[in-house]
Amino acid sequence: MTTRNIYIVSLIIYLIAAFFSIGYHHPDEHHQLLEFAGLKLGINEAGDLPWEFQNKMRPTLQVYLVVWIYSVFKLIGLSSPFLISTILRLLSAAISFLAVHLFISAFRPKIESEKLQTLFILLSFLLWFNVYNNVRFSSENWSGTFFLIGFSLMHFKNWIKTKHFFIVGLLLGFSFVFRFQMGLLIFGLVVWLLFIKRENFGKISMLLLGVASIITIGIVADYYFYEQWTLSLINYWHQNIFLDKASGFGVEPWWFYLTSSFIAGIPPFSLIFIFAFISVFIYKPKSELTWTFLPFIFVHCLVAHKEIRFLFPILGFLPLFIIESLNVLQSKIPNKNIFKSKYYRIIKNSFLVVNFVALAIIAFKPAESNVRLYHSIYKKYNKPATLFSLADNPYIGATNINFYKRQNLNIVRISEYDEIFQYPGEVKLLVTRDRDLINELDQSQKIVYTALPEWVKNFNVNNWVERTKFWKVYEINTEFDKN
Repeated sequence: MTTRNIYIVSLIIYLIAAFFSIGYHHPDEHHQLLEFAGLKLGINEAGDLPWEFQNKMRPTLQVYLVVWIYSVFKLIGLSSPFLISTILRLLSAAISFLAVHLFISAFRPKIESEKLQTLFILLSFLLWFNVYNNVRFSSENWSGTFFLIGFSLMHFKNWIKTKHFFIVGLLLGFSFVFRFQMGLLIFGLVVWLLFIKRENFGKISMLLLGVASIITIGIVADYYFYEQWTLSLINYWHQNIFLDKASGFGVEPWWFYLTSSFIAGIPPFSLIFIFAFISVFIYKPKSELTWTFLPFIFVHCLVAHKEIRFLFPILGFLPLFIIESLNVLQSKIPNKNIFKSKYYRIIKNSFLVVNFVALAIIAFKPAESNVRLYHSIYKKYNKPATLFSLADNPYIGATNINFYKRQNLNIVRISEYDEIFQYPGEVKLLVTRDRDLINELDQSQKIVYTALPEWVKNFNVNNWVERTKFWKVYEINTEFDKN
């Protein structure tokens, strides 16, 4: 496949994933960005927001991007939250696509083998989990993307002047204010520039000035959002590290990232990713990759609360680690060209097949399926309506999910189905996952939404559908039930 064809295919896949990968990977992606923005858009009140808001520990520059985009589109009569979230994913995909292009442009010339160059381009654009992450409007993606752009620009031959280091610093600064943990990568890179590359101190000073400039802008953004001067970085440190509140969400051993990466990356091919990092760290101790990324991974292994998504910001660099690890492996077997080995071809081709199967799945699969329920109700009911919920409520995640809800949709929690008839109002909806109640209502009430499409029931082997809990929404005809 030619480079041009890889770019065309990648662009198409990114667009498909941006349209279909609706929802969020983790609740933080929604609650700490879209719901935070909802406060300034009049959708939310302070009490609707998660505990991070009360402690002023969330940086808000990325939040304001949601506010600005929403406000601009509202001026032209396009205020659907589903349109806005799609635009945010498309924007994320576009910036990520640019970042990957710059990454390829910077490092491809350093790869001697033409076949490895093609592999590098394929991996950079089309690793299945990278595509999934690259369309997310999340702090993990945006912080990693801006760091990838800054890191790549440093390796362009014509980017050697002091003013260029200031621009790189601005990009790294954005990376930091999107996600504070990126400070570990910035620290490692600066230390490498100082002690290994022995870069001109004036250039490093300009880089740090660029970082500081964006941090200052982030502080101003926080001031306007929280309506008082505060340092969200210090608040974050105080709550999660000093008070150790993060551990309340789970504590894992230091080897968590090894085992979780092995499982999440589709074994046995996930061993390639783990080997890539370990081999570079061991056999290239003076490499900027080692100095930049080892502190980030090491500190994350030390912190008690761990999640695999915490490593998402460095996924974009994985293709370079893979190429470097292959070169390390070749250097250990100097008498044989491993790239002409049948074992290499078998592993590579098998990996690419599995990767593209996974890519086909994630490109069309929603990241969070409840968004389809929200969209169905939003589209069908633009007049006042009441949604009744029994044991579960799909509009509650970490806190209330108001961004995807019309303000004239009232949600009422009830303990029994018959309570619906005690409430006034013309439009009454019921959302439930109770199988017994579903079997009863299917015979008497209008189905507004079902999370399980009808065609799926054609594959009801061993009656798995009857044992599966999934959301259904009904429009309740109260006159029918009263009779």
